[in-house]
Amino acid sequence: MKNRRQILYIACAAFFLTPMMQSSEGEKVAVYILGPGRSGTSCAAAVLEIMGLDIGNDLTGPDAQNIKGSFEDKKTQLINVGTGRRLKQLVQADALYDTVRWEKLDKNEKEKLKNNVRDHLYQRFGAKNHFGIKQPCISNLLPLYLPATKELGYSPKLIIVLRNPKEVAASRHKWLGSWEPLQRSFELISVTYHALLKYAHGEEVLIVDFDEFLEEPEKTVNRMQEFLPWLHTYDEVRQEIERFLDRGLKHHNDTKS
Repeated sequence: MKNRRQILYIACAAFFLTPMMQSSEGEKVAVYILGPGRSGTSCAAAVLEIMGLDIGNDLTGPDAQNIKGSFEDKKTQLINVGTGRRLKQLVQADALYDTVRWEKLDKNEKEKLKNNVRDHLYQRFGAKNHFGIKQPCISNLLPLYLPATKELGYSPKLIIVLRNPKEVAASRHKWLGSWEPLQRSFELISVTYHALLKYAHGEEVLIVDFDEFLEEPEKTVNRMQEFLPWLHTYDEVRQEIERFLDRGLKHHNDTKS
């Protein structure tokens, strides 16, 4: 499994390879923590918050599936659900998950949706130089979020979390049960990563391997700090990170692939 995981990691990292630009003093940066639901994005968001990233102060809390919290901005979650419903009306697709054929979407309708996202970002985060958002639907809505972010004068930086698709699917299936058959879980995971490959290409991207995150947190945290240099290093927040991270965060293991 580890060899296959490393091959996937290397392939994705090579595809997204762009120069790691050092943020200049005063540069406005928006950090998006991306990946399908149950892939480890909550863990990444929590550690980034410990490192000093502002991810908002009205976040979804713990539940049975995320006992330490899911760290999603509630208003962004509502905006994305509403956007998905509108897209479903416009293109007859479950737009939060199925890849939207953006080129077939009416230009004026797409502009309205993008402006709605932009206005939300400005109202929620516009007074801040740096902010981060973890909300899985953004992975499929980058054609709205990327231009909206840039129009506000922010440089988008994307952190994409990779996890074994079998484990993600098992976790989603346990979470949603009969609402989402296992095969459907695999389809949604595939579609989400496809959307990221398509729409994040050319942006500044950091790939985070969820297994490596838990096994070698210092290595992963310091890579994130290099990507976002105004954050604390691992040594500066070691105790807080160690208290948060444990192998129990990984509820579904697949050792045969």
